[in-house]
Amino acid sequence: YYMREDYVKAAKYLSKALDYVFDIKDYREIGMTFYNMAIVCIMSGNYEDAIYYLEMILSIIAVLNFHDMHYHSLPGVYAALSFACFKINDDVKGTEYCNKAGEGEALLKYDEIVFYGLARSMSYERDGKTDKAVESYMRAFAVVNVRELEIFVPFFCHEYGMFLKRIGKNDEAKDIFEKGIVIAEDKKYLYRKSLMQRELGEDVEVKQMKIPKTRNIDLDILLNYAEQKKIFNKMQRRMSEINFLNSVQKILVQTHKTIEEIALEFSNCVKNFFYVEKIFIFYKDAKMEPIFLDEIEKENYENVFYERIKKCIDDNGIIDKEIIKEEVETGCVSIIPILN
Repeated sequence: YYMREDYVKAAKYLSKALDYVFDIKDYREIGMTFYNMAIVCIMSGNYEDAIYYLEMILSIIAVLNFHDMHYHSLPGVYAALSFACFKINDDVKGTEYCNKAGEGEALLKYDEIVFYGLARSMSYERDGKTDKAVESYMRAFAVVNVRELEIFVPFFCHEYGMFLKRIGKNDEAKDIFEKGIVIAEDKKYLYRKSLMQRELGEDVEVKQMKIPKTRNIDLDILLNYAEQKKIFNKMQRRMSEINFLNSVQKILVQTHKTIEEIALEFSNCVKNFFYVEKIFIFYKDAKMEPIFLDEIEKENYENVFYERIKKCIDDNGIIDKEIIKEEVETGCVSIIPILN
């Protein structure tokens, strides 16, 4: 329904999904669904509702100490927030969120890059830097083309055309709107088409997209859940650490093993006993910066992890904990305190 521009119906089904994930208290899924709801709100022009959902994601991340949500990054949340704030002329928050998104620009993915490009363009526009704004719009458009985010093409044309009108380039704006209308008509994106027709002065009816409200998050309940989850995770982690140490002990007493065999068993041991995010896993490079890898690159990650483990084992099969401190850290839990 989202891809058909039926945003009201898309929101209806997202609300049903929220009811389910609220019942099972899966706050990562709640955050992901809030993000999808926020994008539906942005695309339908309900910017204040979008801001509400995105700020609730920030609350979940802060309270539960998440690095990000499923399929989306924290900088991506800031990027969408920045764009929505600029759209309601809240330049102070728009600029603040845009700068936060920029700090994690390397982690942005797909539609997040588009929103960041549009938000950065609007930030430049507010500062009177129209040339830089145009450059940022073009970078966003390049991503739309490469990623084949077809619903964003007429959306981009609409946003870019309005920018050109604001800076007095009416002929260029007219050309962009006309191209956008052709694309929207071809893809049957009639809502976006009508918005651009209206910008050209045509007397057309624009369908009103009022998105129904969903359930609110009670932050007191969230805080209580976070505390319970913290205690449970601590107990579960301790059990994993004990089992992990027992397994490591068995590996280290097998003196007939080669360094490669020990490294392989050790890395498999870490993967077996410690949760690693299925979609986003990261290790730390020489600069101790997190590097996010997608599912396709998971095998490369495991090879790198294996090679780093090998560096930590001397010729006698003894794991050097000091080298491990420099070389190895998994995505969700450090193995250093456990070995110490």
